Amino acid sequence: MFEILAGLGIVLIAATAAIKRREIDRGKSQRSSATIPKLPRALRTPALLAGDAKDSATSFRAPCDARFSFVAGFGVSPRELRELHIYSVAGSFDQFPVKVSELLKKLYANGYAVGQEIMGVIHHGRPLKEGEAIYVAVARDEANTATRTVAFLDRYRAC
Repeated sequence: MFEILAGLGIVLIAATAAIKRREIDRGKSQRSSATIPKLPRALRTPALLAGDAKDSATSFRAPCDARFSFVAGFGVSPRELRELHIYSVAGSFDQFPVKVSELLKKLYANGYAVGQEIMGVIHHGRPLKEGEAIYVAVARDEANTATRTVAFLDRYRAC
């Protein structure tokens, strides 16, 4: 009798573990597909950085991979990165499209423009040089559902 009950208990435990494992896998696949959808190239339009130079401003959903690990140097976790907007036209701040300059001023006023280089561009007349880009990273912490936008200047990377 004890062997039958023990066998039945083992079967119930194994079935429960399999069901839990299936639920966890299903939850992971739903979360990963919901948070980082792969957008077709045609839909990667410049949402925040639209302006006169449309070819130089790009925007897209950022997948979590090693290409975006450089954002960690500017206080953004690559895992939390949801969007990355890039502006890479050489020139001075007063030549930037209005939407770009207004966004950078707002981010600076709120303390979200980080690094000496971007301060030089916004306030000290330093021009954006060839081979440099201004990045606007949108990060979302899923634990507390907080969204943070950070602007910084770094070398241009074709993401």
